Amino acid sequence: MEERLVKEINHWVHRYEELKLDVAAGRQPRMQPENARRRAEDLSERLERRMAELKRQEQVFSQTPVVVGGSLIVPQGWLDQQEGQPVPQWAANAEARQRIEQQAMSVVLEHERRLGNDPLDVSRENHGWDILSRTPDHEVRFLEVKGRVAGATTVTVTRNEMLAALNQPRRWFLVVVFVDGEQTDGPHCIPVPFDREPGWAESSVNLDLKRLLNLDT
Repeated sequence: MEERLVKEINHWVHRYEELKLDVAAGRQPRMQPENARRRAEDLSERLERRMAELKRQEQVFSQTPVVVGGSLIVPQGWLDQQEGQPVPQWAANAEARQRIEQQAMSVVLEHERRLGNDPLDVSRENHGWDILSRTPDHEVRFLEVKGRVAGATTVTVTRNEMLAALNQPRRWFLVVVFVDGEQTDGPHCIPVPFDREPGWAESSVNLDLKRLLNLDT
């Protein structure tokens, strides 16, 4: 874990220096230098926190667990429906959520074509990304598309998507599109936002959209 994070940090530091040179030469890179610098700093902070956590875990000793309480968690939309309250259409049924995902896919596919790329929808193949996009220079990018309702604060990424991202850290991107009826905001293209592999019992993780958007390229 430490070795991989250090490599990622070094990559973003090097990328920051490259982008600064591009800007100084009058070019307009797709990613701003400050985004690369913040990415490197964020990874460094995470590495420090993780190493500190591992050190604390060395002092932990297992004891017999004691159950002190329990809870039942149900979707807020379901509760609202039971009480007869109006529920946003996007939250009320799977069909509406699927429409949001389809709108997001259409936006990203069209955006890639406008860039001159050749995108292919592979969302049904469960690779850990939804679109395989080839640039005119024959470079390949793997795009995981997330359609989110306007105002959403988190996005869920599956274990399979995390592993795919970590296996292709230079070419995998999380692409977020916000949907509000027929209006869309995006796509927001975000480099690999993970600093660790998923735990053995993790099937998915929720990520903070506000922080992710700071990495938008």
